[in-house]
Amino acid sequence: MKTRASFFGIIVITVIFFSMTLMSSCESLDSMVGTAGSSFAQSLGRETASALVGGIAQSLAAGESEASIKRKITTAVEGASPQIINSLASGVRLVVLGGTTSQGNYADYAVEDMEFNLIKAGFRLVDRRQIDLVRAEQNFQISGDVDDDSAVSIGKMTGAEFVIVIGISYSNRTGRLTVKGLDVETGEIVAMVRQNIG
Repeated sequence: MKTRASFFGIIVITVIFFSMTLMSSCESLDSMVGTAGSSFAQSLGRETASALVGGIAQSLAAGESEASIKRKITTAVEGASPQIINSLASGVRLVVLGGTTSQGNYADYAVEDMEFNLIKAGFRLVDRRQIDLVRAEQNFQISGDVDDDSAVSIGKMTGAEFVIVIGISYSNRTGRLTVKGLDVETGEIVAMVRQNIG
């Protein structure tokens, strides 16, 4: 117990040091840009430091490990997969894309889990390298929000019949997984599943 308290103390000190360093950098920026940019730089520095310290403190207070979050996501994907699988004709060619995520690369992790379940169920999936190549060639954003039109375009360019888009929101030990299936030919949403995480 004493080791855990010491570890927590070290992390708190590190967070405080980081925020002080950020504020010091902000003050240095003030001297470089002069008084015109001074209040902007201080404001930006304080808001950024506050957001960073708040996010780190929230994660520390929650005391949740990355492995724990990933286990919860795997469970949520396992719960959502049968509904998506049953809504599609067997053997169709699919693209699975990570959409929105509120924290970390959790949508990418969920994509891997969903791809695994779809392959086990007999679906054909477009290779990740081909998807990345299409995204780069067409200047689609590599991460973050993928809107339905972009997802359908990626599906068409990769020869897929359907696109599965996964989004995750997660905070304070709980969240939601959203899985949407889009028909590439019509652009229609053919399936949508929401699953609680945690």
